[in-house]
Formats: sequence, structure tokens, C-alpha cells
Amino acid sequence: MANIGQIANSEQGSSVRNKLNLAIQEANKVDDKVDIIAGKELAYPDTHTVNLTFSGAFGVDVTTYSSYRLNLTGNSTISATLGTNLPNSTSKVVNLIVTSDGGTETLGIDAGWNQYGTYDPTVRNMLTISITKDASGNLEHDVFINQPD
Repeated sequence: MANIGQIANSEQGSSVRNKLNLAIQEANKVDDKVDIIAGKELAYPDTHTVNLTFSGAFGVDVTTYSSYRLNLTGNSTISATLGTNLPNSTSKVVNLIVTSDGGTETLGIDAGWNQYGTYDPTVRNMLTISITKDASGNLEHDVFINQPD
């Protein structure tokens, strides 16, 4: 009976390695295409990060995270660089859950963004941010702020 080392070094093992390498190359091509499909939301993984002691300027990395949980310990702003790493003709939706440590911390939203609703530091806030980058590279940000009933 052949052992694994003998099979790996044999013609049969070589064929399996070649097929595996081809499959990996094809998977990488598909993954690359997902990022550049015009007019479609990017298919980045649904990942979440938490920062329970946040203060200052906040920028969202849409290629790494699709949701955030922030607890503000000082006055903060969402930076205007949000979405600049998107390819043209794409959109992405990012969710932020935001609370305030003392119930008094402010959250500033860039004046150039379309804001729907108002941040309330005394309760849990759900911010849904829709980022769209048109074919010319122009960004639009729509921020929807909601609190529980």
C-alpha cells in the first residue's frame, strides 16, 4: 500500500495538485469579479467589530466590516472619508449601533451627508449608512438614525 508521501510525489498526486491549483485560481477570479460588478452591492463578508470606549473621529472600513458597535466615551464624529475605498459604480450598506457612556456625548455627522433622524445620546441608536459611488467616483452618503420604540 502506498503512503501519502508516495502518492503526493506520484503522477496521480501531481494531477490532484494541478486540479487543486486550477480550482484555487478560478475561485480567486470569481472573488475578484465580485468586487467589481458595476451597480451591485459589494459582497464583502458580514463581519462585526466592537469598541466600547470610543471617542474622536470614526471612519468605516467597508471592505472589512459590515457592522459596528460603538459606545461613545467622548464627543465623536463620523469621518467624511467613509466609502472612499469603494470601486466606482458600487454601493455598500453599513450598520452602526451607537450608545453613549454618560448619556451626554455627541455624535457629529458630516454636513454633506443626507441625514434622516437625530442621534439621541440617552438611548441606543441604530445608524444605517448607505454609501453609493457612481461611475465617475462621486460619493453619496445617506444616514438613517433610529432609536427603539
